[in-house]
Amino acid sequence: MLRFILQDNSEVIETTSLGVVEVRNRMKGFTLKDQQVVDKVLNEFYLSRIGLRFLIEHHITSAEPQPGFAGTYNTYTYKYSN
Repeated sequence: MLRFILQDNSEVIETTSLGVVEVRNRMKGFTLKDQQVVDKVLNEFYLSRIGLRFLIEHHITSAEPQPGFAGTYNTYTYKYSN
């Protein structure tokens, strides 16, 4: 089910972008203020989407243990020091 969610929503970004362009082209008097509102809504939408997709991928990967990894985290990653 979770894998299906990841695959099924793969075209969301393209579809949303095309929709925004279409709305902007059809609206008369689309202002900078309008663009700022659209940008704010899309930023929140995409940040939420990124977070959810990361959690889903991590959950799926956690169910399939792999040496050196805890889910999507590489356990052999070292902290960078100057």
